[in-house]
Amino acid sequence: MPPNAPTPPAPPPLVRPNDRPALAGIAAGVAAVLLGCILYWLLLTDTYRHQVNDIEHQTQLRATQTSQALLAQVESLMTGLDVVAQKLAVDYENQTPASFDKAAQTVVAAYPPGAILQISVVGKTGQVLYSTLPSSPGHPTNIADREHFRVHADGGPGTLFISKPVLGRLSHQWSIQLSRPMHRNGAFDGVVVISLSPGHISNFFRSVFGSGNDVVVLLRQDGSFLARSKDEDEVMGKTAPQRNYLQLKDQSQGSYEVAARTDGIVRYYAWTRARAYPLIVNVGLDKEAALAGVRQTIRTGRLRNLVGTAAVLAGTLAIAWLLLFRLRAKAQLRAKDERLHKLVTQVPGAIYQYRLDPDGSSCFPYASPGIADIYELDPAELAVSAARVFERIHPDDLAQVSASIGASAQHLTPWDDKYRVTTNLGGIRWLHGFAQPERQPDGSILWHGYLHDITAEHTIQQALQESEERLRLTLDAVQDGLWEWDSAQGTLHWDRRCYELLGYPDQAFPMGLGAFFDLVHPLDLERCRIDQAQHLAPGQIYRTEFRLRRADGDWLWVESRGQLLSRSEHRPARMLGTLSDISERVTQAQVRRALLDQSAAAIFLATPDRRISHANARALELFAPDDQTLVGRSFRTLHPDDASFAAFSAHYQTLRQAGSIRLEWCLRDNRGQLRWFSARGSLLDEDAPNGNVIWTLLDTDAQHRAMDALALARQRLTAIIEQFPGGVLVEDQGEQRIIIANQAFCALSGTGTTPQELVGRPHAELAAQLPTGLLAPPASDEDAPTDAVEWEWSLADGRSLAVERITLQGAGAPIGLFWFIRDISEHKRRETALAALAATDPLTGLANRRTFMARMHDELSEQRRGRDEPSVLVMLDLDHFKRVNDTYGHAAGDQVLQHLAGLMQADLRRDDLAGRLGGEEFAILLSRCDLEGGSVLAERLRADLERTPVNTDAGPVHVTASLGITLLRPPVDSPEDCLARADAAQYEAKHRGRNRVVVWTTTMGVASNRSAQPQAEAEALPAP
Repeated sequence: MPPNAPTPPAPPPLVRPNDRPALAGIAAGVAAVLLGCILYWLLLTDTYRHQVNDIEHQTQLRATQTSQALLAQVESLMTGLDVVAQKLAVDYENQTPASFDKAAQTVVAAYPPGAILQISVVGKTGQVLYSTLPSSPGHPTNIADREHFRVHADGGPGTLFISKPVLGRLSHQWSIQLSRPMHRNGAFDGVVVISLSPGHISNFFRSVFGSGNDVVVLLRQDGSFLARSKDEDEVMGKTAPQRNYLQLKDQSQGSYEVAARTDGIVRYYAWTRARAYPLIVNVGLDKEAALAGVRQTIRTGRLRNLVGTAAVLAGTLAIAWLLLFRLRAKAQLRAKDERLHKLVTQVPGAIYQYRLDPDGSSCFPYASPGIADIYELDPAELAVSAARVFERIHPDDLAQVSASIGASAQHLTPWDDKYRVTTNLGGIRWLHGFAQPERQPDGSILWHGYLHDITAEHTIQQALQESEERLRLTLDAVQDGLWEWDSAQGTLHWDRRCYELLGYPDQAFPMGLGAFFDLVHPLDLERCRIDQAQHLAPGQIYRTEFRLRRADGDWLWVESRGQLLSRSEHRPARMLGTLSDISERVTQAQVRRALLDQSAAAIFLATPDRRISHANARALELFAPDDQTLVGRSFRTLHPDDASFAAFSAHYQTLRQAGSIRLEWCLRDNRGQLRWFSARGSLLDEDAPNGNVIWTLLDTDAQHRAMDALALARQRLTAIIEQFPGGVLVEDQGEQRIIIANQAFCALSGTGTTPQELVGRPHAELAAQLPTGLLAPPASDEDAPTDAVEWEWSLADGRSLAVERITLQGAGAPIGLFWFIRDISEHKRRETALAALAATDPLTGLANRRTFMARMHDELSEQRRGRDEPSVLVMLDLDHFKRVNDTYGHAAGDQVLQHLAGLMQADLRRDDLAGRLGGEEFAILLSRCDLEGGSVLAERLRADLERTPVNTDAGPVHVTASLGITLLRPPVDSPEDCLARADAAQYEAKHRGRNRVVVWTTTMGVASNRSAQPQAEAEALPAP
């Protein structure tokens, strides 16, 4: 500094004594804001905690309500099955086996497929007596060890029992066994079991919840899993973890939260205990999914409040900082006002002060002259009231502006907003305003800010955004690659999509013109260079097609398009373009050209005035004169005469309305001959019905003439088969479609149609309409090496039909099938009556001796073929029957025999057979039965006969019988051997006092030497 230089004035002190109250106020304001933020966050955190608690409570409530609703459905299902089980138990005791089987099958069909796996009846020993599932021959099923049998066999309750899921021995599937006991004379006699599929219940649960991690579980009281909507296979046969609700037997419902052992997912569980059955429905709702919404809301709220709090604190600090400097600026403000006024008049836009009073009124205490250009209002008027400014603001933006001013005033944060105003002429002007607020001592808020017109900027920005959005959507839609060539830098850049088109990863190798031309197919390289050179003129669009070598060595057809963007010293400098995969388009074009010229059909393109504009090779071969073209010629040259050409024109109206047409037409070929063609016309452009038409002509001349001959032959054949004494049907060999049928076939088979309606229908469709098996020969006949197969079929209405199928031959190969049907109902009725008379005893209706012996022979043969189950023969002889005839007469004796036959039939099973061998001697063959079971049946029959008097015309008659039992012993036995042993046991019963059952032993010998051993040892069932 020069020695004589004046000393600069000292800067004013940062804080004057009279500014200390203001500083204290600033510090207090900042502290108040900080305290307010802390209190706000404490309240906000508590609010979020309450929201989570509310959602958890609602989720538990929803789980409880869902559990109760699902339990009601499960109880309804169990109640219905309980009623079914009770009815089946009664039906099994009172109905015939066939009727009971029909009832059981009806129950299975009444439920959804797969819901009921089987219905079975189990005897008191655990042996399965009946099942809707087929049993394995030679392997009787015993379930005496099963829980659902033991609970009833051991004297358990007489109500429905629900078992743990078990793997069925007949069904081989997991099932829930629902069992009900059967009783005979007050004693346990077996159970009726309904096997319910756990999957049926699980599918119902899944239909309620669908996808997701929510789960429904059906449990027994002991915790055994019965069904689960998720991962059912992992829990079958297992027990649920021991929770409190499994021990709280007197509590009907409850809830808890736990992570499942099967998948580790934490859920809110709600369980409900059934009242009528030992069942629990437990519904688990995924905790994460239930709270996902509120947690996302909390995260979003915390982020927004954090940003707001940061803004408040930043604004507070900024205001405090400004207030500090404002204290010093007051002295300088007045001096700067004049300079500022001069400056702001030159600034585009307006600088202003805006004040908001506590009563809600507002004004602009200061505004630069530019505000008149922006709002088209007088600044002096605005200094009194700002109401006119708010009238100028666009109605759609008024609420936004008012809200932003209110937020700025409330938090003293900078005001920054973009909005629209309307001009006096009704135009729209976009404005951008920024202002810094400060609170005045009188409670008003004063903003200092800047306002300028951004209409042009907004328009440009909006257009740019729309353009960028269109470009982005276009590129995403077409899946094109982008390239950029900079000739000045000598670089060629490909984006990721360009590399992907050739099967390379992004930037797999440096790209340049040399590398690019190395990828071009040798046959396309020269053309590609020429196209590039020709399109470098200013403003020209570069577009060419060529092949590029892929990473796997194959060639890819692409289309490259580009445009010159800039030039440097009259030379191209920068070019931008796209690369598109056109392999499919090129392939389709090549295929179309090949198909068009190699087609067996003649193809024309016709103009609206019916002239030929294009014809393929087949069309030229058929219609073009030698070495001449068809292009430009009228279609009249193809028609035989003017009348044909005019008649064909009438079809054009239909073609233009429907878009296509198909018809048969006769045209003249290039040799002058008339030929039939199948013509199909289609509009080239469906949106231009009056435009060009594509005609496709197939030569059907031979077919057309053959059809005429075939129609004549069909008329003759129809007249012939209508005279046949039976039903006739003819089918072709290939598609097995019906060629012809007569009225007799329709009447006999019951098609309900006319012969004409059957023609053309496939064999399978007709067979499905007719009684099952009518047109299906037996398997043994199907494989017979003969061209003719004949079988008989019985219809539901009692009619019997003889069906004959003959394979028609032509040139040594089958050409079709001939079916002939005759009604043989009367003949079958006579046959059936004669067979019944020959096989049964006329008095008792039981099998006669010949029939019984034949059945015994079949039973022994079946056992010799390897059947494991034994069979039992029971011989029965009435005691002192001669006295009955002598005392009451032979008519009463016949009634006694008939009464005995009725008792025998009532006690027999479906496969058993009772027969009268002669006089008062009867026999019973018990198939698949051991000695114990045979003895039980024989004793029951003996007791029934003893305690049941026979009501005859001569009065009640009491009779008893002696019964002998023996096992059938293949392979050494014959029917006569078995009868001899049973007769020996029966003789022993009479020898011991009659009215008893005796099982044959080896010590008895046979009937031929029974007199030599009167004291033979035997097993006897003493009479009661």
